[in-house]
Amino acid sequence: MKIGTFFLATLLLAGTALWARIAIQGVELALLSTVMEWSLNTIRAGTRFLPNTLGKRWSS
Repeated sequence: MKIGTFFLATLLLAGTALWARIAIQGVELALLSTVMEWSLNTIRAGTRFLPNTLGKRWSS
């Protein structure tokens, strides 16, 4: 039950942030900027934790 609560809270937080962006930027721009931000954060996290493998793969 605790794991379910954690996932529900995570989805609620992500949804709230997306709705706030939609209210300010509009639907298309909010979706695009959110996807770009999440993608960049994922790439940054990957290069931080696996610097040798990702650096070699993308440098060639």
